[in-house]
Amino acid sequence: MALLAPDLVPVSPLMLMIPLNVYVAWREWETLDRSGVTWTTVGRFLGTFGGLRLLTILTHVDRVRGRLLRVSVLLFAIASGTVLLTRN
Repeated sequence: MALLAPDLVPVSPLMLMIPLNVYVAWREWETLDRSGVTWTTVGRFLGTFGGLRLLTILTHVDRVRGRLLRVSVLLFAIASGTVLLTRN
């Protein structure tokens, strides 16, 4: 999708994942970690709107925004990988 219609990324894939996530939550309702889901949802909500606010503040400085975005994505990927590795 990024190659064919870059303007549609990342919103379209995220919107397409909503039905799958609802189905999986419905199917696995008995074993769902509700506390974890709550914290994850709150974090995603705050992170989404915090990130949008940060992007609107930094719109006048493209280079800084690009560097900040690359560094933050890299740091979050490392943090996610670290969490996954420490669980196993």
